[in-house]
Amino acid sequence: MQLASMHREDVKAALRKSFGSIFAFERAHDLPRKSVSDVLRGRPNQRVTSAIQQALDRPAPGNQRLTR
Repeated sequence: MQLASMHREDVKAALRKSFGSIFAFERAHDLPRKSVSDVLRGRPNQRVTSAIQQALDRPAPGNQRLTR
């Protein structure tokens, strides 16, 4: 899903589903504290935006399809 087309609360929810918290996401990607909030408020940062987009492109744990 594209970051630009998502509501900021949906982005935060998707990150929480995958990482447990926004802070855990920032820590896992070696990003400054509050950097996700800054991007979602409109302050551009290519490194943070790329990390968010990559996380959104991966399926959240537990949402993988089961095959028989």
